[in-house]
Amino acid sequence: MVTIEDLVPENHFLRKLEAALDLSFVYEETAHLYSRRYGRAPIDPVVMVKYLLLVFLYGIPSERQIEVRCADSNR
Repeated sequence: MVTIEDLVPENHFLRKLEAALDLSFVYEETAHLYSRRYGRAPIDPVVMVKYLLLVFLYGIPSERQIEVRCADSNR
């Protein structure tokens, strides 16, 4: 089985960013937006912030482009 850890080189910029960036504050900032009692489990807010950061850093205009770029990089 292939994992993301296997796909991203050890010296990649995103690994360095992950080590330097503390996004734990996002949970507190978004806590009032999530209900613990009702509805399905939410998408982790830190994952959403990371996703938006990737879109910004790499100038990706759409979700479809993320899929295309991931497929291209794995060839």
